[in-house]
Amino acid sequence: MVKTIKKAVLKYAEIQNHSFCNAGCLMCPYSCTSKMFPMGKMKNKLFQKIVAQLAKDFPTLRNISIMLQNEPLLDKNIYEKILFTAKKRDQFKRKFTISTTTNGVCLTKKLLLLLEKSGLDILNISLTPTNNKNKNLSPGINFSKIVEKIKKLPKLKKLKVCLRMVITNQNFDDIIFFVNSKTIKKLQAKNNLKIELSALTNRAGTLKNYSNLNLKFSNLVSPINLKNKVCFEPFHKISILFNGDVLICCHDWKRENILGNVKNQTIKIIWNNSKFKLVRKLLLNNNYLMLIPCKKCSIAKYFLSNKKIK
Repeated sequence: MVKTIKKAVLKYAEIQNHSFCNAGCLMCPYSCTSKMFPMGKMKNKLFQKIVAQLAKDFPTLRNISIMLQNEPLLDKNIYEKILFTAKKRDQFKRKFTISTTTNGVCLTKKLLLLLEKSGLDILNISLTPTNNKNKNLSPGINFSKIVEKIKKLPKLKKLKVCLRMVITNQNFDDIIFFVNSKTIKKLQAKNNLKIELSALTNRAGTLKNYSNLNLKFSNLVSPINLKNKVCFEPFHKISILFNGDVLICCHDWKRENILGNVKNQTIKIIWNNSKFKLVRKLLLNNNYLMLIPCKKCSIAKYFLSNKKIK
């Protein structure tokens, strides 16, 4: 059933613990945007301030993701951030989950067990299956080595692992082969692995090679929540960069629409400020073309056409 979002309720929060990555995936604008802006690491004091406000002021929160436009496991102290987040969740008696997403390069058995012990609920591993060395979509990442790491994952008690794959023109056949392989079946039986396939987006117009990579939209996968008539990002999610800037959404890699900064104001004030309200009003009225970066976004084109993404 398709429904219209009636009000803004914060359900998801993304926190960028730092702005660095160790790969150059072709489906990601990092290689380009990392040269456009100052890079850095979020200070612990700011991280704790953000988490404390989220836990205290937003009982509707469902998930805090310690990851945004980066490779979070490059942060050697990420387990401390997870532990702090879990403590705040318990302090305010909340039920949100804690997650992060990695490309798997930094993942080790020791780190995995430490993440689980710290209170991480969900570990997403981004994979780019390929059987052809000439069409490597993720320079800096050896797919075979990552798979071997996943095979050696210990039996986990509470931590849930999800393998995420973005479908493109170049890897569609490889993904279908991989998800139906004996390897995946064994892994699913061992740790109850979840698999998520999604369509590629143009990252709000930032992905230069989108037209070449994009597999025309099918009923197999979706980059959006088709239950809604409008993009849900500014209604249910907040994305916070390492420097405290709040993005209009996680796809705004060029930081073209900053709605506030948590160093200067509380998250609650920013979430309800005039900038956020204007964005939501425009989206509800299908005025995507009046918003930067929405007017360049492939997801916005879907809602405007109510057909396939072009």
